[in-house]
Amino acid sequence: MSAAKRLLVATDQSIAWLNDEAHRGEAIELLVSSAHARKEDADASYDLLRRIAYFEPTSKISRRKLQNLIDVERTLSGVDASFTPERLALPGLTELVD
Repeated sequence: MSAAKRLLVATDQSIAWLNDEAHRGEAIELLVSSAHARKEDADASYDLLRRIAYFEPTSKISRRKLQNLIDVERTLSGVDASFTPERLALPGLTELVD
C-alpha cells in the first residue's frame, strides 16, 4: 500500500474517532493542550464541527461541496473556469461522489 493511501486510511480512522461521542472529552482535552484553546472554545468548536459534519468521514469527496468551494474561490480570487472537481481528485486515492 502506498504511503499516500496509508495516510488517507489513518485520516479516515482519525475522523471516525473524532466523530465518536465516546471520545468527546479526550478530543476537547487535545484541543486545549495542543492548540492552547480555552476549554469553553474547545467545547463549542467540537460541537459545531460535528453538527455541521465538517470532516468528511471517508476519502470520498462530495463533487457538489467541492464545486461550491471552487465557485466561491472563483468569485473571490478569479479561479479559472476550467478548474473542476475532477482536476482535484486523485484516482486510486480519492473518489468523487454525488
